[in-house]
Amino acid sequence: DISSEKINSKIRCFSMQKVPIIAIIGKQEMTNNTVTIRQLGTDKQNNISLPDLVKFVKDQNERYLT
Repeated sequence: DISSEKINSKIRCFSMQKVPIIAIIGKQEMTNNTVTIRQLGTDKQNNISLPDLVKFVKDQNERYLT
């Protein structure tokens, strides 16, 4: 989402829409070459590297598509 809303507002909106996985890439993530992942049903957020993001997405696809 590239709208001008604040990050917390976007997270709340996507959570209410029950989006299973939210990937957050802000200024801090850009600087550190990481992505913050938040999964539905938890307030826990994980910072992961870009190679780990690729593995995470593949694992989630296998889990949801099989």
